[in-house]
Amino acid sequence: MQDDNSWSCAGFDPGSYADAHPDTSAGPLLHFLSYGARERRQFPIELNPTAFDASDPIEVIAALSDCYFNGFGDQLDLALPAIWAKVDKLIELGAKPIIVIGDSHTGLYRRTPLCYDGWVLPLVCLFSAGSARGLSNPNGRTQYRQRIEGLLGWLATLPKTVAPPVIFKFGQVDVEFVSVFKRIERREKHFDEEAFADFSRETVDRYLAFLMSVAPASSYVATIFPPTLSDASWRDGYANAHVVDIENPGTLDSVRQSVRGLTVPNLSERTSHHALFNQLLACGVEQTTLSFWNDFNAALGTDGTVDPQWVGSAGGNDHHLDFFATRPLFENLLTSMQRQLANRREA
Repeated sequence: MQDDNSWSCAGFDPGSYADAHPDTSAGPLLHFLSYGARERRQFPIELNPTAFDASDPIEVIAALSDCYFNGFGDQLDLALPAIWAKVDKLIELGAKPIIVIGDSHTGLYRRTPLCYDGWVLPLVCLFSAGSARGLSNPNGRTQYRQRIEGLLGWLATLPKTVAPPVIFKFGQVDVEFVSVFKRIERREKHFDEEAFADFSRETVDRYLAFLMSVAPASSYVATIFPPTLSDASWRDGYANAHVVDIENPGTLDSVRQSVRGLTVPNLSERTSHHALFNQLLACGVEQTTLSFWNDFNAALGTDGTVDPQWVGSAGGNDHHLDFFATRPLFENLLTSMQRQLANRREA
């Protein structure tokens, strides 16, 4: 491998990295490849893929591209048209881009696993606290619908030979939070299975109606993940501030107080509710030209709820799977996705 200074021409400035992260004990490049890219450490970087030569390990190219594209955070959908030339160059070097569009849970797909003929490059267009049913509302507060329409409109202009596959992943905000806000609104203290099923069916119908109006026919629709919040977190009145701000069911304190007054199903029951939503989603997708992507089952443990190893240090106090703990899980999922896409191209 070349020394740190030789990577400046490729966009990696070891001096800037070391200055920004004085805790690095190893050399800047070694630290970046071992830890920095996975930890999303930020520093000035401008990718120049043509600076790499064939003798350099593909891990370096993958790690640099991973850091670069994820540096746009939740604005990547707005930036992609202007930076697509970089994606084209990376495709020439073996990148297999996938556009992942969804709520904050899609951030778990920010990985760059190697595959048999290159590496998977997820371009995660994250719409934090985005609601699946909310996408059907053209006047939604977030304007996420308009941003997604703009992104898909631009993707439609790309030649079919280079246009990447698209995965949509929304619904967890609806199941875990919007459904609870609806209960608070109805003053429904006790959980009603039938009301939840009706809510889920309506959400899936509205979500798929939106996707069928804008999504490429070859797109995938992903499941939602198993719940990770502990029963104790719900009893304590869990509420996500960003979701509350967008959905506007009241102040954060008032929502937490209201949640404490609800009977919330236990983790096993809530997992079955997520599974029901996914089942309804799968049935709905079957009636369309879209494809279904199941990333729910892989996250389950032996007891049928989320595998504790994927929850990480949060210990049930966060509604997301843990990014670092789930690295092997998502690298396997992305490798499986790439294999499935390769089989589709060969068919």
